[in-house]
Amino acid sequence: MRILGIDPGTGICGFGVIELKKTAKNPTGKMVMIDNGVITTPAHTPLPERLEDIYNSLHEIIELDKPDCVSIEKLFFTKNC
Repeated sequence: MRILGIDPGTGICGFGVIELKKTAKNPTGKMVMIDNGVITTPAHTPLPERLEDIYNSLHEIIELDKPDCVSIEKLFFTKNC
């Protein structure tokens, strides 16, 4: 099973692809990193253009790595005092 994990953001969007590999010697499986990186969009670029860049990049990653499922981290915002 291949899993694409996404750490969302409009400026920097992180991603990682892992695969669970099962063998006769290890039937429970072992996680292996397949791909990882970040998708960056320039500051001050209009939001629709940034979202299009992120969409296109994720589409390429999905076509290349062919994940079976996707997991997206929940966004949260905080203010440092």
